Amino acid sequence: MIPSVHASAPGKIILMGEHAAVYGKPALVAALGLRVRVDMAIGGSSVELILGSLGYHHRCSWREITAYREEKRVAWERFDLDAASDFTAVRGEDPAHVVKIALGEVLADLALESPPFLRVAVESNLPVGSGFGSSAAVAVAVVAAALRLLAGEAEAARVARLAMDVERRQHGHPSGIDHETVLRGGVVLLDSQMAATPVDVGDWARRDLAIYDTGSPAETTGEVVAAVRRHKDASPERFQRMLDRMGQDVGRFQRLLEDTRPDAAVLQQVIADYQSCLETLGVVPVPVSHVLRRLAELGAAAKISGAGALSGERAGCLLVYRRPEVKSRVDEILSGYSAVRAPIGAEGLSIEAAV
Repeated sequence: MIPSVHASAPGKIILMGEHAAVYGKPALVAALGLRVRVDMAIGGSSVELILGSLGYHHRCSWREITAYREEKRVAWERFDLDAASDFTAVRGEDPAHVVKIALGEVLADLALESPPFLRVAVESNLPVGSGFGSSAAVAVAVVAAALRLLAGEAEAARVARLAMDVERRQHGHPSGIDHETVLRGGVVLLDSQMAATPVDVGDWARRDLAIYDTGSPAETTGEVVAAVRRHKDASPERFQRMLDRMGQDVGRFQRLLEDTRPDAAVLQQVIADYQSCLETLGVVPVPVSHVLRRLAELGAAAKISGAGALSGERAGCLLVYRRPEVKSRVDEILSGYSAVRAPIGAEGLSIEAAV
């Protein structure tokens, strides 16, 4: 076995396709140039977990990791049978939840009887709980590092499969686009089978698209996804029509992204239409909707990116299109939110062993 591994994975931003992707529609997603770094080494007398950005330091046994993974697997299976049930039994409040599940899934998959103890240090500069893929980045980086350290290799398909199970324990019924994007990197169109088509983004997008963090939503992603599923169950035909409309918007937005000089009015209309669908699904709090309407009055356009929220004043990540001539006024309207200055189309999973 190699003594230590360093792995990193980017965050992500959904350019368009959130919620619809859960039901088989395509999604446009970009890896974001903010990263999670995992340093993992063999040694010590326990499994040592250090989450630097959260100020968390804990030691435990592999038996405790295995028991935690099993407890959350059973809780998720109960949730899976009844999407209206409380997801907090699955997610809980343990700050190391994702790391423990990731280690537990790797251990179960490798079927190791006497694994060596590990020191696992995680650092992140990604906003947490705002739709930037922080849990997916942690899941991918920890799974990949553990596979490389304990099995000698971290094959992409295996990392993706295990990371999906980790994301289920974090979000309930994720589409898979988060971990697939942070694994691959770049800007991609993901279909219902998570097959990726690279997307060439025009220079205008890197200049005129901005990213903001409105703050952590009042509800978890799992709770919001479950609420949308109740919309589907209440009115299947209406829900399907909306899904079709959202899927068409994704296709239109892809063509605009690849255009060197897209029509500004068409861009605004496509973004506004998708945002309208998200509001109909109830995942955009009223205060955020009011802000987006003020942007529309300027000739800008914006939509939430990610799960959104059911209540409160925050909805996580926000994707904003603003032409240079209105940039200063847009920034003024959004001054209550945090600008996220990071390039889209970043490198995916990176992993190296220290011999």
